[in-house]
Amino acid sequence: MDPIDLAFFETDEMRSALAARDIGMVYRYLRRLGISQRHMAGLTGQSQSEVSEILRGRQVSNVWVIERIADGLGVPRAWLGLSYGEERTESPPATEEVDEDVKRRVLIAEALAAALGKVLLGMGEPIELALPSG
Repeated sequence: MDPIDLAFFETDEMRSALAARDIGMVYRYLRRLGISQRHMAGLTGQSQSEVSEILRGRQVSNVWVIERIADGLGVPRAWLGLSYGEERTESPPATEEVDEDVKRRVLIAEALAAALGKVLLGMGEPIELALPSG
C-alpha cells in the first residue's frame, strides 16, 4: 500500500477533522482524494466494511483504534490529541533500557520512604522525608 502524502493532512479542513477526532470526515476527505475504502482499510488495519461503517456515520471512540488509524495514515498522534509534546512523525530517540528488577527496587524504596518518612540511601543524595504532623 502506498502511504498518503503528509501534506494532504496539513490542510485546515483536515487538521480540524483530525483535532475533532472525526474519523468519518477524515475518510470522506480521503475518498475525495481518490483513496479507496480498501486502500484505507489496508493502511489502518481495518476491514473494508469497518471503513464503510465509519463513512456512514459510525463513531470511532476507542483510543487504540484511533492510534492505529493515525499510525496507518502516517499522521502524528498529537494531531488527534493522543500525545503531548512535539508533533513529529519519526520515532523518539532510543533510551537506555533499565532492568525491571532495578525499577521494582526503586519503586519499593520510594514507597517505603514515603510511608515511613525515612532517609533513602543509595539513590544519589539521601533525602529526609517528614510525615505531616497532626
